[in-house]
Amino acid sequence: MSMSHQNQSNAAMDGYSQVLWEPDEKSCKNSNLSSFLYYVNQKHKLALKSWSELYNWSVQEKEAFWPTLASYYDVDLKSPAFNHQKWFAGDKLNFAVEILKGLNKQLPEQDGTTEALVSYSESGQRTAVSWGELNQSVQSLAAYLLSLGLQPGDRVAGILPNQHQAVIASLAAAYIGCVWTSCSPDFGLSALQDRFGQTEPHVLIACVSYSYKGKTIDIKDKIQALAAKLPSVKNIILTNMNHSEIPIFNGKSIRFFKEILEEKNNCSPIDVSFGAPLYILYSSGTTGKPKCIVHSVGGTLLQHLKELGLHVDIKPQEKLFYFTTCGWMMWNWLLSGLGVGATLVLFDGNPLYPDAAHLFQLAEKEKINHFGASAKYYAALDQAGFNTNTMALASLRTLLSTGSPLLPETFDYLYKNIKSDVRVASISGGTDIVSCFALGNPWLPVRRGELQAPGLGMAVEVFNSQGQPVIGQTGELVCLEPFPSQPIGFWGDTTGEKYQEAYFSHFKNIWAQGDYAVKTPYGGLIILGRSDAVLNPGGVRIGTAEIYRQVEVLSEVVDCLAAGHKIRDDEEIWLFVVLRESINLDEGLVTKIKNQIKANTSPRHVPSRIIAVPDLPRTRSGKLAEIAVKKIINSEDVDNKSALANPESLAFFKTI
Repeated sequence: MSMSHQNQSNAAMDGYSQVLWEPDEKSCKNSNLSSFLYYVNQKHKLALKSWSELYNWSVQEKEAFWPTLASYYDVDLKSPAFNHQKWFAGDKLNFAVEILKGLNKQLPEQDGTTEALVSYSESGQRTAVSWGELNQSVQSLAAYLLSLGLQPGDRVAGILPNQHQAVIASLAAAYIGCVWTSCSPDFGLSALQDRFGQTEPHVLIACVSYSYKGKTIDIKDKIQALAAKLPSVKNIILTNMNHSEIPIFNGKSIRFFKEILEEKNNCSPIDVSFGAPLYILYSSGTTGKPKCIVHSVGGTLLQHLKELGLHVDIKPQEKLFYFTTCGWMMWNWLLSGLGVGATLVLFDGNPLYPDAAHLFQLAEKEKINHFGASAKYYAALDQAGFNTNTMALASLRTLLSTGSPLLPETFDYLYKNIKSDVRVASISGGTDIVSCFALGNPWLPVRRGELQAPGLGMAVEVFNSQGQPVIGQTGELVCLEPFPSQPIGFWGDTTGEKYQEAYFSHFKNIWAQGDYAVKTPYGGLIILGRSDAVLNPGGVRIGTAEIYRQVEVLSEVVDCLAAGHKIRDDEEIWLFVVLRESINLDEGLVTKIKNQIKANTSPRHVPSRIIAVPDLPRTRSGKLAEIAVKKIINSEDVDNKSALANPESLAFFKTI
């Protein structure tokens, strides 16, 4: 390894891997993972004992692992697991039916009266839906969709807040074999059209207003305008309005969500093939129209049951919360918590309104066991100086994080200021696979800055530029073996060329996720950002997270973004910082930032320019839009500004 790569690897690993939490013997023994290990050993007459033995078996014997996982979760599959690039090709099932089996895991009673969903509005209004009510509501809506003539494979689109209506609607579509696709209500008209215009839904289920930061945002005009631009939509279902307020939808049939559920009709589920489409999710679309990523019924189901049940270790009747919107894949992941018997706690609104304590007050009130949010949310809590000293949070067992790398310093913050005896599980996967490559593990210690382990059945490695697996060095996150939650393809990509280009062009026949990462000697992973945003000064590849973790500890800096500026045949690093109110970027602060980066990484990491900006562009799931900034500072056009949550922030960068 060259000296530059050695320094780079040391910089990437520095400050990580300290053990912050370890499970005790009792919790390991009582974990779902231990139960699954016993099941595997009994079924296959094995004597596996450790995590490494179980994991290695799961990736080396995929034809045995995935059917065993299915039978453990009572999913009836009989076909060969993997054959000619297809999974369980002869089997049929119904996603909604499998998810609603979660009722059977609810103990001690199974009469349907326990809560399946608990929805909270921003103002604190609580709405509970029992398992019995959920099952009836799903059937009522499914029966109505059938009455419209919908067939398996037809698309049902939602523009909804993260409340119980969205869960009911998604499961109702799956109940009759239809495909669910959704966006959150804050998406702009052009962003909605870019997505639904490609996937051509037959039915649109939408709200007409939502709340954010204490304000009610009316979107009737936007829904009306969108409907006019979607000729495929013949029927619209509205979730939150009165008859007197109905907008004019020329040529569209209008029904009210609540009235459909009150009819309490029943229907039989429609089974579809294991590989049939279930969801269409969308890439961020900041470099053009978003890719429409199609996910399968069976692949999504097995991955989610595995991750939520075995890796998160959710027990029946425990409460699962994730701060997300219906425009982020974490919403689809959250919904599957029902399948392992969890009660879902849903929230819609600003997570920091009216103050930083809001969501953890909710966690305390609802006795939430597993609490998830974006890494950016936790960093914002740290910036606000928030702590839970006045809260017991006795039920909280797991803190989940994704969306961007959870920096080592944020791990420290969570253990010091949120809860010391909790498992912090940073997880990473994405919209591409609607699941995870690496995530938590109830048997293993939590190490500072690391994702605990790869997922069972996921042959995850980190490749250097020569396509060789490396440990302790930076490289591309890859998966060597097929897995069932690989997308079916991209909607409209009839030849499959775009799909192949997206994931298999970097290394032949090997999935490359597009993440820059380090595999640690302990078997965990450190995610350093998107590989397409990797900085390359002097030919040395640097993950942007390596810089962010140094800058974000400085009290003067609220947020930062690094991007590469091309100069002749090289690249220099430009660092953009959002500063605290009343702080100016003077020479002293510039020097302080550069010294902080140099002292804790390497001279190569030090930016050539540091520029104060009023705001940084982010996608609607909260990720920094590094590629958009890189394009602007290199005099390139940003193709699809509507994909951003705050496109107005780009204006400042054009003045630089």
